[in-house]
Amino acid sequence: MKKLITSLIAAASIFAPTASLAENTFEDHVNLWTTLQDVGVTTLLNHKIHCNKDARMDGVYFPFAAMLVICQDHANGEQEAYWTKNDLDTLRHEAHHIVQDCAIGGLGDGKAALLFPEKEEFNSVILPVLGAERVQQIRKDYSFLSEKDIRMELEAFAVADTIPASSIAAKVKQFCKV
Repeated sequence: MKKLITSLIAAASIFAPTASLAENTFEDHVNLWTTLQDVGVTTLLNHKIHCNKDARMDGVYFPFAAMLVICQDHANGEQEAYWTKNDLDTLRHEAHHIVQDCAIGGLGDGKAALLFPEKEEFNSVILPVLGAERVQQIRKDYSFLSEKDIRMELEAFAVADTIPASSIAAKVKQFCKV
């Protein structure tokens, strides 16, 4: 499994960032959204508490609640808005956090694991995708987190950039069996 994801990221990084975009149809993202619901994730769009102007975030996954919130770029209240490229990227990113949540234990238990835990593997897969400058910026933006949590963010950014929504949906089904 790890080899499959590593191979997908490595292949996509050769052509990044456009390789995965061709495979990321809106329908693939709808399937990812419904797959998350099917395995038991509560999905919310533009929630007034989490997506207010002060929060200034694109999305968040709450692992102890198995709840995903997407804050759309063009939200007007809690109604669904047109999905931007950033909104879809956020969905893929947060969905990978759900895969990480299900990798050990189970959905909503707050236990999470890196899929690339070895430093050499992490550096050979994640660093080429994100680039050193972006890695440093992400590290700075998330400096309030533990090193493990920063690495989980870096992994989610790399997956969102390179892995198609359909592949992430397949991993959600595989890891988050209900």
